[in-house]
Amino acid sequence: MTNMSQPQTVVQRIAPDYQSLAQIAPGITEQDYQAQHQGEVVRECMVYASQQDMWQALALRLLDTLADILSKQSRADIALTGGTDGNGMMRVLVDMLHHQRSVIEQVEWSRVHLWWGDERYVDANDPDRNALQVRQEMLDELVAVGLLPEDNIHQMPADLGNGEEGLDAQALAYEQELHAELGDKACLDLAMFGVGPDGHCASLFPNTAELRADGWVSGVRNSPKLPPLRLTLTVPFIRQSRQVWFCTSTAGKAQAVQRALSGEARADTPSSLIDGVERTLWLVDQDAASLLLA
Repeated sequence: MTNMSQPQTVVQRIAPDYQSLAQIAPGITEQDYQAQHQGEVVRECMVYASQQDMWQALALRLLDTLADILSKQSRADIALTGGTDGNGMMRVLVDMLHHQRSVIEQVEWSRVHLWWGDERYVDANDPDRNALQVRQEMLDELVAVGLLPEDNIHQMPADLGNGEEGLDAQALAYEQELHAELGDKACLDLAMFGVGPDGHCASLFPNTAELRADGWVSGVRNSPKLPPLRLTLTVPFIRQSRQVWFCTSTAGKAQAVQRALSGEARADTPSSLIDGVERTLWLVDQDAASLLLA
Protein backbone atom coordinates (compact mmCIF):
# COMPACT_ATOMS: atom_id res chain seq x y z
CA MET A 1 0.00 0.00 0.00
CA THR A 2 1.11 3.55 -0.64
CA ASN A 3 1.35 6.13 2.10
CA MET A 4 -1.75 8.32 2.32
CA SER A 5 -1.77 12.02 2.97
CA GLN A 6 -4.06 13.15 5.78
CA PRO A 7 -7.57 13.99 4.58
CA GLN A 8 -9.25 17.34 4.93
CA THR A 9 -12.36 17.02 7.10
CA VAL A 10 -15.54 19.01 6.62
CA VAL A 11 -18.23 18.70 9.31
CA GLN A 12 -21.78 19.71 8.46
CA ARG A 13 -24.33 20.38 11.18
CA ILE A 14 -27.97 20.61 10.10
CA ALA A 15 -31.04 21.54 12.09
CA PRO A 16 -33.58 18.65 12.09
CA ASP A 17 -36.35 19.10 9.50
CA TYR A 18 -38.68 16.11 9.48
CA GLN A 19 -41.45 17.78 7.44
CA SER A 20 -39.25 18.48 4.41
CA LEU A 21 -37.89 14.94 4.46
CA ALA A 22 -41.31 13.33 4.90
CA GLN A 23 -42.73 15.17 1.90
CA ILE A 24 -40.21 13.32 -0.26
CA ALA A 25 -39.95 10.02 1.65
CA PRO A 26 -43.21 9.54 3.60
CA GLY A 27 -42.16 6.05 4.65
CA ILE A 28 -40.04 7.68 7.37
CA THR A 29 -42.14 8.03 10.50
CA GLU A 30 -41.83 11.07 12.74
CA GLN A 31 -41.21 8.76 15.69
CA ASP A 32 -38.21 7.14 13.98
CA TYR A 33 -36.90 10.51 12.86
CA GLN A 34 -37.11 12.00 16.35
CA ALA A 35 -35.40 8.95 17.83
CA GLN A 36 -32.58 9.29 15.31
CA HIS A 37 -32.15 13.06 15.47
CA GLN A 38 -32.65 14.21 19.02
CA GLY A 39 -30.47 17.20 18.20
CA GLU A 40 -28.72 18.39 15.07
CA VAL A 41 -27.90 16.17 12.11
CA VAL A 42 -24.12 15.76 11.76
CA ARG A 43 -22.42 14.68 8.54
CA GLU A 44 -18.66 14.25 8.26
CA CYS A 45 -16.94 14.53 4.89
CA MET A 46 -13.34 13.36 4.57
CA VAL A 47 -11.58 14.62 1.45
CA TYR A 48 -8.61 12.63 0.14
CA ALA A 49 -5.92 13.77 -2.26
CA SER A 50 -6.62 11.02 -4.78
CA GLN A 51 -9.06 8.29 -5.67
CA GLN A 52 -6.54 5.63 -4.65
CA ASP A 53 -6.03 7.29 -1.27
CA MET A 54 -9.79 7.26 -0.72
CA TRP A 55 -10.07 3.56 -1.60
CA GLN A 56 -7.21 2.72 0.75
CA ALA A 57 -8.71 4.77 3.58
CA LEU A 58 -12.11 3.16 3.01
CA ALA A 59 -10.63 -0.35 3.20
CA LEU A 60 -8.70 0.36 6.40
CA ARG A 61 -11.68 2.07 8.00
CA LEU A 62 -13.89 -0.91 7.13
CA LEU A 63 -11.51 -3.35 8.81
CA ASP A 64 -11.20 -1.17 11.91
CA THR A 65 -14.97 -0.69 12.11
CA LEU A 66 -15.70 -4.41 11.75
CA ALA A 67 -13.21 -5.22 14.50
CA ASP A 68 -14.81 -2.60 16.74
CA ILE A 69 -18.35 -3.87 16.10
CA LEU A 70 -17.31 -7.46 16.81
CA SER A 71 -15.65 -6.43 20.07
CA LYS A 72 -19.10 -5.32 21.30
CA GLN A 73 -21.55 -7.82 19.81
CA SER A 74 -21.76 -11.33 18.42
CA ARG A 75 -22.00 -10.46 14.72
CA ALA A 76 -21.69 -7.58 12.29
CA ASP A 77 -24.21 -6.95 9.50
CA ILE A 78 -23.05 -4.64 6.72
CA ALA A 79 -24.34 -3.68 3.29
CA LEU A 80 -21.70 -3.55 0.57
CA THR A 81 -21.66 -1.36 -2.50
CA GLY A 82 -20.46 -2.17 -5.98
CA GLY A 83 -19.47 0.27 -8.69
CA THR A 84 -16.15 1.97 -9.29
CA ASP A 85 -15.45 2.97 -5.71
CA GLY A 86 -16.82 -0.12 -3.99
CA ASN A 87 -14.81 -2.36 -6.31
CA GLY A 88 -11.77 -0.12 -5.86
CA MET A 89 -11.96 -0.69 -2.11
CA MET A 90 -12.26 -4.44 -2.70
CA ARG A 91 -9.08 -4.45 -4.79
CA VAL A 92 -7.22 -2.81 -1.89
CA LEU A 93 -8.55 -5.51 0.47
CA VAL A 94 -7.49 -8.26 -1.96
CA ASP A 95 -4.00 -6.78 -2.11
CA MET A 96 -3.91 -6.89 1.70
CA LEU A 97 -5.10 -10.50 1.64
CA HIS A 98 -2.19 -11.41 -0.64
CA HIS A 99 0.53 -9.30 0.97
CA GLN A 100 -0.67 -8.34 4.47
CA ARG A 101 -2.92 -11.24 5.40
CA SER A 102 -2.47 -10.62 9.12
CA VAL A 103 -4.30 -7.29 8.69
CA ILE A 104 -7.29 -9.01 7.06
CA GLU A 105 -7.30 -11.72 9.72
CA GLN A 106 -7.72 -9.14 12.48
CA VAL A 107 -11.41 -9.37 11.56
CA GLU A 108 -13.21 -12.56 12.55
CA TRP A 109 -14.98 -12.94 9.21
CA SER A 110 -16.99 -15.92 10.42
CA ARG A 111 -19.06 -13.39 12.42
CA VAL A 112 -19.50 -10.91 9.54
CA HIS A 113 -22.69 -11.05 7.47
CA LEU A 114 -22.69 -9.28 4.13
CA TRP A 115 -25.73 -7.73 2.46
CA TRP A 116 -26.29 -5.45 -0.53
CA GLY A 117 -27.93 -2.04 -0.76
CA ASP A 118 -29.25 -2.74 -4.25
CA GLU A 119 -28.97 -5.10 -7.15
CA ARG A 120 -29.67 -5.28 -10.85
CA TYR A 121 -32.55 -7.71 -11.32
CA VAL A 122 -30.92 -9.83 -13.99
CA ASP A 123 -29.70 -13.40 -14.37
CA ALA A 124 -27.46 -14.64 -11.54
CA ASN A 125 -24.49 -14.89 -13.90
CA ASP A 126 -24.95 -11.52 -15.53
CA PRO A 127 -21.70 -9.50 -15.17
CA ASP A 128 -23.76 -6.41 -14.30
CA ARG A 129 -24.76 -7.89 -10.94
CA ASN A 130 -23.19 -6.03 -8.02
CA ALA A 131 -22.84 -9.23 -6.02
CA LEU A 132 -21.03 -11.03 -8.85
CA GLN A 133 -18.56 -8.16 -9.21
CA VAL A 134 -17.81 -8.04 -5.47
CA ARG A 135 -17.53 -11.81 -5.26
CA GLN A 136 -15.06 -11.87 -8.13
CA GLU A 137 -13.05 -9.01 -6.63
CA MET A 138 -12.71 -10.53 -3.15
CA LEU A 139 -15.48 -12.53 -1.47
CA ASP A 140 -14.95 -15.79 -3.37
CA GLU A 141 -11.31 -15.69 -2.32
CA LEU A 142 -12.22 -15.08 1.33
CA VAL A 143 -14.49 -18.12 1.14
CA ALA A 144 -11.85 -20.21 -0.63
CA VAL A 145 -9.21 -19.58 2.06
CA GLY A 146 -11.67 -20.44 4.81
CA LEU A 147 -12.10 -16.99 6.35
CA LEU A 148 -15.70 -16.24 5.31
CA PRO A 149 -18.52 -18.81 5.42
CA GLU A 150 -20.56 -18.96 2.23
CA ASP A 151 -23.75 -18.77 4.31
CA ASN A 152 -22.72 -15.30 5.52
CA ILE A 153 -23.08 -13.85 2.01
CA HIS A 154 -26.66 -12.62 1.57
CA GLN A 155 -27.06 -11.73 -2.08
CA MET A 156 -30.20 -10.10 -3.39
CA PRO A 157 -32.24 -12.50 -5.54
CA ALA A 158 -31.62 -12.82 -9.25
CA ASP A 159 -34.20 -12.88 -12.02
CA LEU A 160 -35.29 -16.49 -12.42
CA GLY A 161 -36.58 -15.84 -15.92
CA ASN A 162 -39.97 -14.28 -15.28
CA GLY A 163 -38.74 -10.66 -15.22
CA GLU A 164 -41.05 -8.03 -13.79
CA GLU A 165 -43.64 -10.62 -12.82
CA GLY A 166 -41.37 -11.96 -10.08
CA LEU A 167 -39.89 -8.67 -8.89
CA ASP A 168 -42.16 -7.94 -5.93
CA ALA A 169 -41.98 -11.51 -4.65
CA GLN A 170 -38.19 -11.40 -4.72
CA ALA A 171 -38.15 -8.04 -2.92
CA LEU A 172 -40.34 -9.58 -0.23
CA ALA A 173 -38.08 -12.64 -0.03
CA TYR A 174 -35.03 -10.49 0.66
CA GLU A 175 -36.95 -8.43 3.22
CA GLN A 176 -37.98 -11.63 4.98
CA GLU A 177 -34.36 -12.82 4.99
CA LEU A 178 -33.29 -9.53 6.57
CA HIS A 179 -35.97 -9.88 9.26
CA ALA A 180 -34.98 -13.48 10.00
CA GLU A 181 -31.26 -12.74 10.22
CA LEU A 182 -31.32 -9.38 11.99
CA GLY A 183 -33.91 -10.36 14.57
CA ASP A 184 -34.60 -7.83 17.30
CA LYS A 185 -31.69 -5.66 16.15
CA ALA A 186 -33.71 -4.82 13.05
CA CYS A 187 -30.97 -2.74 11.45
CA LEU A 188 -27.64 -2.92 9.70
CA ASP A 189 -24.53 -1.98 11.63
CA LEU A 190 -23.08 -0.32 8.53
CA ALA A 191 -24.47 0.49 5.09
CA MET A 192 -22.06 1.61 2.37
CA PHE A 193 -23.06 3.37 -0.85
CA GLY A 194 -21.55 4.88 -3.91
CA VAL A 195 -23.10 8.03 -5.36
CA GLY A 196 -23.99 8.56 -9.01
CA PRO A 197 -23.49 11.79 -10.98
CA ASP A 198 -27.24 12.36 -10.54
CA GLY A 199 -26.96 11.99 -6.75
CA HIS A 200 -28.59 8.56 -6.58
CA CYS A 201 -27.54 5.93 -4.07
CA ALA A 202 -28.51 2.25 -3.98
CA SER A 203 -31.19 2.11 -6.71
CA LEU A 204 -32.95 5.18 -5.34
CA PHE A 205 -33.02 7.55 -8.29
CA PRO A 206 -34.05 11.23 -8.44
CA ASN A 207 -37.76 12.02 -8.33
CA THR A 208 -38.88 8.38 -8.54
CA ALA A 209 -41.66 6.50 -6.76
CA GLU A 210 -39.19 4.30 -4.87
CA LEU A 211 -38.25 7.27 -2.68
CA ARG A 212 -41.75 7.02 -1.18
CA ALA A 213 -41.57 3.29 -0.44
CA ASP A 214 -41.97 1.94 3.05
CA GLY A 215 -40.94 -1.51 4.24
CA TRP A 216 -37.32 -2.58 3.94
CA VAL A 217 -36.88 -3.64 0.29
CA SER A 218 -38.53 -2.36 -2.87
CA GLY A 219 -38.65 -3.45 -6.47
CA VAL A 220 -37.63 -0.87 -9.08
CA ARG A 221 -39.38 -1.06 -12.44
CA ASN A 222 -38.26 1.93 -14.46
CA SER A 223 -34.69 2.70 -13.45
CA PRO A 224 -33.35 5.60 -15.52
CA LYS A 225 -30.05 3.73 -15.53
CA LEU A 226 -30.06 0.34 -17.26
CA PRO A 227 -31.15 -2.29 -16.53
CA PRO A 228 -34.66 -1.03 -15.72
CA LEU A 229 -35.54 -3.77 -13.19
CA ARG A 230 -33.75 -3.64 -9.83
CA LEU A 231 -34.07 -4.32 -6.13
CA THR A 232 -33.17 -1.72 -3.53
CA LEU A 233 -33.20 -1.12 0.20
CA THR A 234 -35.65 1.66 1.02
CA VAL A 235 -34.95 5.09 2.47
CA PRO A 236 -36.60 4.27 5.85
CA PHE A 237 -34.66 1.03 6.26
CA ILE A 238 -31.30 2.51 5.26
CA ARG A 239 -31.84 5.32 7.75
CA GLN A 240 -32.15 2.74 10.54
CA SER A 241 -28.51 1.71 9.93
CA ARG A 242 -26.19 2.55 12.77
CA GLN A 243 -23.61 3.95 10.38
CA VAL A 244 -23.98 5.06 6.77
CA TRP A 245 -20.93 5.71 4.59
CA PHE A 246 -20.92 7.28 1.14
CA CYS A 247 -17.85 6.90 -1.06
CA THR A 248 -17.43 8.64 -4.37
CA SER A 249 -14.73 10.08 -6.61
CA THR A 250 -13.95 12.02 -9.80
CA ALA A 251 -15.04 15.45 -10.97
CA GLY A 252 -18.17 13.99 -12.56
CA LYS A 253 -19.61 13.54 -9.05
CA ALA A 254 -18.81 17.07 -7.80
CA GLN A 255 -22.27 18.55 -8.38
CA ALA A 256 -23.95 15.56 -6.75
CA VAL A 257 -21.72 15.86 -3.66
CA GLN A 258 -22.41 19.58 -3.43
CA ARG A 259 -26.20 19.03 -3.63
CA ALA A 260 -26.21 16.09 -1.22
CA LEU A 261 -24.31 18.10 1.39
CA SER A 262 -26.27 21.30 0.87
CA GLY A 263 -28.24 20.70 4.06
CA GLU A 264 -31.53 20.31 2.19
CA ALA A 265 -33.61 17.17 1.68
CA ARG A 266 -33.81 17.03 -2.11
CA ALA A 267 -35.89 14.67 -4.24
CA ASP A 268 -33.47 15.34 -7.11
CA THR A 269 -30.57 14.05 -4.97
CA PRO A 270 -31.60 10.90 -3.07
CA SER A 271 -28.29 10.67 -1.21
CA SER A 272 -29.33 13.89 0.59
CA LEU A 273 -32.15 11.93 2.28
CA ILE A 274 -29.90 9.41 4.04
CA ASP A 275 -28.26 9.60 7.46
CA GLY A 276 -27.15 6.89 9.87
CA VAL A 277 -28.44 6.69 13.43
CA GLU A 278 -24.99 7.01 14.97
CA ARG A 279 -22.81 8.31 12.15
CA THR A 280 -23.00 9.61 8.60
CA LEU A 281 -19.66 9.67 6.82
CA TRP A 282 -18.70 10.76 3.32
CA LEU A 283 -15.33 9.70 1.88
CA VAL A 284 -14.49 11.52 -1.35
CA ASP A 285 -11.48 12.52 -3.41
CA GLN A 286 -10.53 16.11 -4.11
CA ASP A 287 -12.12 16.10 -7.54
CA ALA A 288 -15.51 15.02 -6.17
CA ALA A 289 -15.22 17.62 -3.38
CA SER A 290 -14.13 20.48 -5.67
CA LEU A 291 -17.42 22.41 -5.47
CA LEU A 292 -17.90 21.63 -1.80
CA LEU A 293 -14.54 23.23 -0.97
CA ALA A 294 -14.82 26.14 -3.41
